[in-house]
Amino acid sequence: MKKGILNYTINEFENELQTLEIPKYRATQIFNWIYRFGKTNFSEMTNLSKGLRFAIEQKFYIHRPKIINAYKSSDGTIKFLLQLDDLNTIETVFIPEYKRRNTICVSSQVGCCVGCKFCNTGYNGFVRNLTAEEIISQFLIVKDYLKLWNVKDDRLSN
Repeated sequence: MKKGILNYTINEFENELQTLEIPKYRATQIFNWIYRFGKTNFSEMTNLSKGLRFAIEQKFYIHRPKIINAYKSSDGTIKFLLQLDDLNTIETVFIPEYKRRNTICVSSQVGCCVGCKFCNTGYNGFVRNLTAEEIISQFLIVKDYLKLWNVKDDRLSN
């Protein structure tokens, strides 16, 4: 069974690679492709040999939730409605703060137990906590869209 690479820290992934007799430094190369360059497919990681890419792809996957909707408001805020593998949905929001910093509001749970009347997230109550992969993928999706929509200041700092 393949494992989600986004669930690993760099040290954990180095250890996983060593069990496959792959040098630890390859973890940094792979993480750079994912986190710096936004790659979602091992075949695009051109500083790895084809054999290594194939071996990694047999054991790991890079996953992103399905984007149901992405809406950019007039103030530059972008709301994402994402569908998880279990068909639950979450929201992620990019909030531009020009000349200061850019913020991402990420979900860490499906639903909420607070139950505020004005909030859709808590409408059905708390369902479950998100995995590391589901949380990290929200950040990567926002980074992808900032490039796609030509947002001038695409640095994420908050």
